Amino acid sequence: MDQQSQSESLPNMEPLSPADFRIYNRLAEQMENIHNGFRATWAELKTACDPPPSQSQFPTPSALAAGNPDSTDSEIILLGLSFCSGLSSHHSIEERYIFPLLAERMPEFAAGGVLTEQHEVIHDGLTRLGAYLRSCERKLDDDEDGWRLDRGVLRRLLEGEDGKFESVIWEHLDQEVELLRPESLRRMWGVEDVRRFAI
Repeated sequence: MDQQSQSESLPNMEPLSPADFRIYNRLAEQMENIHNGFRATWAELKTACDPPPSQSQFPTPSALAAGNPDSTDSEIILLGLSFCSGLSSHHSIEERYIFPLLAERMPEFAAGGVLTEQHEVIHDGLTRLGAYLRSCERKLDDDEDGWRLDRGVLRRLLEGEDGKFESVIWEHLDQEVELLRPESLRRMWGVEDVRRFAI
């Protein structure tokens, strides 16, 4: 965000110096980088649920744009389990170290706040997705005759009931970063406070 738009969005605050902007923006940048990894993995999993182009006369735009719908069952299962484990670990770290610190002045991060409520929905979805993928992994390891990953079931688990799991994940990944942007943080925290954040 340039200095002009900063002063427009915060009319009662002085524009940040470039050095202070970097200090305030550090958390948002770190979180955005982590979240981009989760976004990419999610897109790859969703794409793997599409029928391979060889089975469809016209490949879907998502199949052309990202991932590989020809991924093997084993690759998809491992990717999905890695996603579940990675996002669960990320949320555990946030809830233990980051959210309590920010919750002192930002209610969105507090227990019962919007971000912790989103974590609960996401955790429930990850539990169901992980359980399904682990059962698939066992069947694959047991080399059950003719067994194949049901990509339709996987897609339904990724989307969740009425699309809620998927929509909450995407909303959460965006909203959390927005709340860590300089425009938001500086309303509640001084630059020296943010500089001392051990995050």
